[in-house]
Amino acid sequence: MLKNTRKCPIEYIVTDDDASQYLRHCAVAALILVAAYGLFVAEFISSWILFAIVAVTLPRWVISVHE
Repeated sequence: MLKNTRKCPIEYIVTDDDASQYLRHCAVAALILVAAYGLFVAEFISSWILFAIVAVTLPRWVISVHE
């Protein structure tokens, strides 16, 4: 669809910058989760800290991936 038609409002057009931002947010959240798990396995953080990190990061990552 064209940008200025009534069928596709301009606010729904996705640019390359939007795609880069989406990929960056997904990658950062995934790296935080993997790093937290690695720190837990290496016994640098406790299970409560891992729980807090996962409880905050995982829902945001799932919402980003779902979009």
